[in-house]
Amino acid sequence: MAEGGISGQFYLSLKINGQDLPALRDCVRSITIVNGVFAVPSATLELDDRHGVFNGAAALVDGTKITITRGRTGAVRTSTFTVMGSTQRSERDTRIRVTALLDVPKFFVDVRAYTKQGPSSAVLQDVASKHGLTLETNVSSSDDNMPWRSFNTTPRMFLETVEQHMYLPDGGYPQIVVTEDKRLRVMDVIKQMDKPPAKLFCFNYSPPSEAAIIAEISSKSVSGAMNMNVSYGTQTRATNSDGKVERYDKGKIRAQGTPNVNSEQRSQVAGAKVNFEHHMAVSNGASASVHKNWVKAYDNWRRQFSAFSEFQRIRVEGSLYDVDLLEPIEIYAGVIRPSGETLNKRQSGKWLVAGSTELIRKSGMSTALLLMRNFTGEKGTTELGGGSNEGVPNSPSVADEVRPPQQNDSVRQGA
Repeated sequence: MAEGGISGQFYLSLKINGQDLPALRDCVRSITIVNGVFAVPSATLELDDRHGVFNGAAALVDGTKITITRGRTGAVRTSTFTVMGSTQRSERDTRIRVTALLDVPKFFVDVRAYTKQGPSSAVLQDVASKHGLTLETNVSSSDDNMPWRSFNTTPRMFLETVEQHMYLPDGGYPQIVVTEDKRLRVMDVIKQMDKPPAKLFCFNYSPPSEAAIIAEISSKSVSGAMNMNVSYGTQTRATNSDGKVERYDKGKIRAQGTPNVNSEQRSQVAGAKVNFEHHMAVSNGASASVHKNWVKAYDNWRRQFSAFSEFQRIRVEGSLYDVDLLEPIEIYAGVIRPSGETLNKRQSGKWLVAGSTELIRKSGMSTALLLMRNFTGEKGTTELGGGSNEGVPNSPSVADEVRPPQQNDSVRQGA
């Protein structure tokens, strides 16, 4: 793709195995690029091959590299993906739909034995450097020195184990995500929520000059499912080599509002569900094979994961290359009342970016962000809080520290 262009004009370029495609009209129907903590960075392309370009040297087969450059003058992003998903053809073999993953194939599919002694931070740096990734982290230290081992699994799956068992004290919650520009971001998301928001978004609300405008917004809470899985009376028990039982039945939840957990429900079923970790590695005793906080770290990770039960999706027109995964943003979502403009506190406040989806079409480009947080922002007829296990507040937010009306007041969550 040539440099320059008309200022502010959107443009798009594709390369197949490093080679430019010939200039064709309407070759690209759409491109969807997905990033997120729950997804592998991927691109899905819908192409029109009426000219037969994607036959021969530019055939889209397993392992083909697709480089996508898009944006506006002064704000351009280039990403390379490898065809490792499916390729479909229809309409007399002229319409193609192909799925490709981020161009770090060894990270996703390489299976070999790996061992490294040290804290999880050293393991993450080593895995990143071996697979062409750049480590970014806000974790300064973790009490989890041990020989970390991976057998018969991919580096990506191994890092899921590291994420769930790296020990961050004081209610830390590690999340690992790979971005499409090949960064391995390892963040304590509780710390991230303490940061000032990276960007302000407004919906149906008079925006300040620096705010981005939301075209569409929707929210969803999965607190019921999360709480049934972890929060309602769940205990974790594991036996070490000395015959002693490690037992954990609560965790410290630090949030900028009230976690969406019904404490009356929780107290009624306290201890009703026990996870016996028979297959958990031995973390204490004479024959300990992992660090001393192995079971405790996993129990904490599960409880923190459960607390992030509030989700929101926003869509804006254009690109959002200045918003990163696992960074906080602020939303002002307005509601028009007879008395004037006011904030919808369920949708407003600080959120963490959990994913992004770019959609590129002839008609233009739009970006959707998936957001999450570990507290609810809407006041109902009952409130949260109370009990010996109440949430520990972080810093204040636009959203109230309250909860919806269908849940009860006395929450036991945190320690």
